[in-house]
Amino acid sequence: MKLGMTSFTLRNENPENVLLYAKEAGVQGIEWGVGEHVNLEELKTADEIKALSEKYQMKIFSLGAYCRMDNPEDALKNVEAAKRLGAPIIRVWAGNKALEKCDEDYINTIVENTKNMADEAGKYGIKIGFEFHHSTLTETAECAIDLIRNINKPNVGLYWQPDRDKSDLLNNKEKNMVLPYCVGNMHIQNYTKEGGYMLVEEISDALHLYYDDIKNENYNLMIEFVKDASVENLKKDAETLSKIILNNIN
Repeated sequence: MKLGMTSFTLRNENPENVLLYAKEAGVQGIEWGVGEHVNLEELKTADEIKALSEKYQMKIFSLGAYCRMDNPEDALKNVEAAKRLGAPIIRVWAGNKALEKCDEDYINTIVENTKNMADEAGKYGIKIGFEFHHSTLTETAECAIDLIRNINKPNVGLYWQPDRDKSDLLNNKEKNMVLPYCVGNMHIQNYTKEGGYMLVEEISDALHLYYDDIKNENYNLMIEFVKDASVENLKKDAETLSKIILNNIN
């Protein structure tokens, strides 16, 4: 398992500072986000970030797209950005509402757009990974798996992250259900129900439950948010994850 982060973690920093702070924290790879760092209307930003990542010897884990898969033009723009960035995975969202609120036409639109995106991305060896998230068609393990089976493309799968509204035991059960469909990326979830984010050392029991059994496998475990969006807290969280979850395994 490798330790990563999203560029959104330090969304107010420029790409070179993101790389500098990530390197100092011991992060091994970055998911670069569309909007805060990669600009779909100025794809030279993807070229520049690729060059900077090579300079800092930082792996590019993925492109974090906020594409809801309801617009085919947006989907194809993200493929071009990922190609130029050198990202092996594009993270997308399965719509913007839960399954029970979706009609058949809406679901079919998501499925067909994803198939087309997957075909284009596949030309460059790029995978599509759906965010595992409430209020989307991947709200539960069951509906997420149904979506992936319905799309039925070898380069389409899932991310995984805990859901703050579910118990640790249920989250872990769902993790185990979706692992066969996982594209390899996972996000840490340290959001508090009261609002804001905690240090990951405060959720160490849950982290052990979720990751102890897979820490020797080939997954990228990514910090998405840090308390107070602080560089120092990024370093603390990375150190904690390296010690109690990753065991400093490369």
